[in-house]
Amino acid sequence: MHSSLVSLTPNLVVDDMAATLQFYTQVLDFQVIASVPESGLAEWAMVKRNDVALMFQTRASLAEDMPTLAVRKGIAGTFYCKVTDVAEVYEKVRAHALVKVEMRKTFYGMLEFTIEDLNGYYFTFAQEVSE
Repeated sequence: MHSSLVSLTPNLVVDDMAATLQFYTQVLDFQVIASVPESGLAEWAMVKRNDVALMFQTRASLAEDMPTLAVRKGIAGTFYCKVTDVAEVYEKVRAHALVKVEMRKTFYGMLEFTIEDLNGYYFTFAQEVSE
C-alpha cells in the first residue's frame, strides 16, 4: 500500500452536545472549528487544540447513519494525551471531571492522571519527567 496516513480523528458519540462542547471548550481549552448545522443545536461538531482534534456526533444523528454504533456508550480503552504541563491540566480539570486515576509517576517515566468525561470517555493526560 502506498497511501500515507494523514490524520486520525475520533468521532465520539455524545448524548448532550451543548454540555460536551462546553466541557471541551471551557475546561480543556479546545475551540469549535466546525459544526453541523452551523447555527443552532449541533448534531455534529469538531473541536481542536494545537494539533489535536476530536469530533462529536449526537447519538440520534449517528443512529441515522450507523444504527449499531448508536447503542454503544464509551470505549474499551483510553485516549492518551501528552501535554507540556500535566500539573496545570490536572488543576483545571479535576473540579470538572471524575478523576479515575490520581496523579502518579509511572515506571515508564511519565507523570499522569486519568479522567472520565461526561460521556464516559477516559482521557489520560501525561508529561514525561526525568528521574
